[in-house]
Amino acid sequence: MNVPEAETRRVLIVEDENAAREASKQYLQRQGYAVSVAADAADAMRQVKAHPPNVVVCDWNLGEGPSGTDFARSLQTRFSVPVIFITAHPIDKLRREARDIDVVRFFRKPLRLAALARAIDAAASNA
Repeated sequence: MNVPEAETRRVLIVEDENAAREASKQYLQRQGYAVSVAADAADAMRQVKAHPPNVVVCDWNLGEGPSGTDFARSLQTRFSVPVIFITAHPIDKLRREARDIDVVRFFRKPLRLAALARAIDAAASNA
């Protein structure tokens, strides 16, 4: 990877499904990323404030509470952080819902983790 190591490889994964969150975290850590995780929007915002990431990977549907798009809007009013969205739902619906958010990339589940890593590197390089 051609992204400078420590400064541009901090990733926050916001995913309510534990198995998906942990699989993504483990893969990205093996690739050299510093990864933090959150299961909901409130925890994600706490993580961002404590340890600002270079890129946020966020599920659209976060279960109870604010959605991924709600979180991303709030995030981008306070911080300049690129967002990559993932969803099990039709991407066209997510694109419409996220039209006012600066989204780097949309992925459909099941997620190809190598493609996600490439998207994170691209987003971090352009941030």
